[in-house]
Amino acid sequence: MSLRAICSSLASLIVCAAGSGSLQGQPVEVDGAFQVRYAANLQTGGEAYVDVINDGANGAPRNGPFFGNAAGIGNLCINAYVLDPTEELLSCCSCTVTPNQTVSWQVKSQILSNSLTGVQPNSVTIKLIGSNPGAAATVGGTDCSNSAATLGATVTNTFSGVTDTALAIGGYIAFGSTLHPQGTQYVTTETHFLPVTLTVQELRSLTERCAQTIGNGSNFGQCAGCSVLAIGAQKQ
Repeated sequence: MSLRAICSSLASLIVCAAGSGSLQGQPVEVDGAFQVRYAANLQTGGEAYVDVINDGANGAPRNGPFFGNAAGIGNLCINAYVLDPTEELLSCCSCTVTPNQTVSWQVKSQILSNSLTGVQPNSVTIKLIGSNPGAAATVGGTDCSNSAATLGATVTNTFSGVTDTALAIGGYIAFGSTLHPQGTQYVTTETHFLPVTLTVQELRSLTERCAQTIGNGSNFGQCAGCSVLAIGAQKQ
């Protein structure tokens, strides 16, 4: 898939200027595999939101999701990694997003409600990586169970013996809101996540730290599942 012909937004302009270079050797695109944003003033201002749309780039059931044997076609795992200002991974989790579906997270009440350190900082970095759900199902029993930790790994299903590799793939658009101080109040801005280059080193750092969190965090550091709906930003 090539870069979009027309760059009509700030995110698109940055993508066009950045050129190519990703883990799979493909151009970084508006709906690329690795997307990044921040959320600020979480404690002083209020809630922030993340909305993710599966844009159908990986396929979709031709006759709709409830006609024939269409289950799983075009599904994506959206793997979320949230880091505090000192680079500590506070939380990681994943969410299954079907073609043309929009899902959302509330940053404070869902993503950070069960942070590894028990602390909710005033600002965080949020990183999203898309992946195919097939390999995740071989280790977790559901489409995207633990895929934030197994992404990039080759795993074998204990029962079926099927070996598969979870690959980083694009095909989604993400939006995020954050709060900015304006006088005595806070105002909300909502923008695209920016697609950026995913290196092997970054992928390993995120997934291995997520695996350690799941393995040794006594259930802390695993964020709550996403909601199957879009959340609009509100003025605080």
